[in-house]
Amino acid sequence: MSISRWTMLLAAPALLAGCVSIKGNVVAPEMAKDESGVYRHVVLFKYKEGTTPEQVLAIEKAFLDLKNGIDVIKTIEAGPNSSTENLNKGFTNCFIVTFADPAGRDAYLPHPEHKKFVEFVGPYLEEALVVDFVPRR
Repeated sequence: MSISRWTMLLAAPALLAGCVSIKGNVVAPEMAKDESGVYRHVVLFKYKEGTTPEQVLAIEKAFLDLKNGIDVIKTIEAGPNSSTENLNKGFTNCFIVTFADPAGRDAYLPHPEHKKFVEFVGPYLEEALVVDFVPRR
């Protein structure tokens, strides 16, 4: 399906009926629950000008090391943007943290190791973007 067809479909009022708005964002109606025991926490970083490649690597290592100190983390994946579409809006690094469920994420966020990481990375960040979701298959 071409992009213009997708645009027309997404703009169709009939398709938006039943959607809800949360803080100004349109969210699709709930679909069948995923029973895979997977909950994703996606984090994108935009670094301040002057952050060196060595500092970025140290941040990535520290983020990946969180899985060794926070037992609710199933996996963490990390990597720099490699898209050729130029749509990243300055966000250069992506991290995907996998939990068994939202309760795992809820335990992770206030965890002392996570808070220590947030303090460590703070001086280098221009901006962070976070999206959490249950994958549908």
